[in-house]
Amino acid sequence: MSELVNSLTTEHKRMAKLLSLLDEEVTRFNEGNTLDYELVSAIVDYLTRTSQLKHHQAEDEIYKWLKIRDPEGASSINDIHLEHEKLAILSKTFQDAVSNVEQDNELPRMWLVSVANQYSTAHRNHLRLEERELFPKAKEKLMASDWKDVEDHIHRELDPEFERLEHEDLDELRNDILTWHGEGLM
Repeated sequence: MSELVNSLTTEHKRMAKLLSLLDEEVTRFNEGNTLDYELVSAIVDYLTRTSQLKHHQAEDEIYKWLKIRDPEGASSINDIHLEHEKLAILSKTFQDAVSNVEQDNELPRMWLVSVANQYSTAHRNHLRLEERELFPKAKEKLMASDWKDVEDHIHRELDPEFERLEHEDLDELRNDILTWHGEGLM
């Protein structure tokens, strides 16, 4: 139980760090500087792929079990699956916006800044929701057998070799982003 939540929390910290780098880059762009398209694209790629690998799947399963064990407590949390779908749509919208600007399509600078801020804010709010509501309630209400079912479901859905290679690639991408941005390894 705590291993899975600890792993998800660690991923949240990594995501938050990259969201901060994204915010810095968008602020620089908003101030009139050129957008570092490669950096922004790499950050969004990392966030999207990390979420798709197993992160959102694990959170969806935790939420499913919380609805069974504590329907009242779960009702105070937005449907996590819908939140994940919303983030996927915002991610695609932001990726398209960056691509359009990169291809020199004449779009207002403020439009891209607005899309970026909407993406970043939604992502941060989502991370806070899970850390302040979902994870604590799940730790309190889910039983050991529930946590085992969550883990089993995740492992049934993933090819272990693909997961290993994807984790290695994502770690390398994150390290490249941090090194590229001058942050060093995290």
